[in-house]
Amino acid sequence: MLILVGFLFSQPKEGVENESRGIIPIEQIEFTDIDLRRSRGVGWEFTGKLLNHSNYTLAGFGAELVIKDCLKSDDKSEKNCIILENINTHVTLLVLSGENKEFSKRLYFRELHPRGFIRWEYKILYTEVEKKKNWKDAFLFSNK
Repeated sequence: MLILVGFLFSQPKEGVENESRGIIPIEQIEFTDIDLRRSRGVGWEFTGKLLNHSNYTLAGFGAELVIKDCLKSDDKSEKNCIILENINTHVTLLVLSGENKEFSKRLYFRELHPRGFIRWEYKILYTEVEKKKNWKDAFLFSNK
């Protein structure tokens, strides 16, 4: 019986991931000091701070990172840049309503061999709230 309960909890529920996204509008999360830099050893660190202005507990967020190789470091235009890497990542953290928190996520890219200057940008794709598990779902007592 215990194995059955564990198995039922481990099975992904279709749509649960999407139900927990979008409850907090991205505009209600204030991102500051966002940075991407080589970490000690292997990989890169995506870091920053955020302030949760919503009435919900933030459980994480998704971000798109674009790393570019630009031939001129002083040129603000994109005409001399090529995309080296474009990835989506999820950062898991719990931030209560009204709370500030720092985040850090280690990322691994392909080997980047820029011919010029590395420029990067990010876009927040979604926010996520924590969804509570329901014991009724685990024991199949649901009337769905």
